[in-house]
Amino acid sequence: MFYSTGLMLFAEPPEQNAPKPGDTNVVNIMDYHVDNTGKTLETTNINQAISDVSARPGGGVLFFPPGVYLTGTVFMKSNVKLCVDAGAVIRGPVGMRITPRCPRSWRKVAQGFFHL
Repeated sequence: MFYSTGLMLFAEPPEQNAPKPGDTNVVNIMDYHVDNTGKTLETTNINQAISDVSARPGGGVLFFPPGVYLTGTVFMKSNVKLCVDAGAVIRGPVGMRITPRCPRSWRKVAQGFFHL
């Protein structure tokens, strides 16, 4: 078995024609007035942006330009692709106690697997 206390990310090599702001179906996270200095916890804004992109017909791409984005638990949704530009870092909080809140619709399913 594999046990890890950290986050594992698997990424693809850089795309030849990567999405960028202004492209069709690309939403810039900066449109949500997030702090990209890494000083402000932006979990709510990032999750709202993901929800908004998912709700669009066909979904789309949520673009993170260069900067540091501090966030707690991110809930990905269908039809959303994250594009993290070169120089952009999505960072979890260090030394902050954050308890992820499971959406109500997931709680019934989760109760079968976890003690909530």
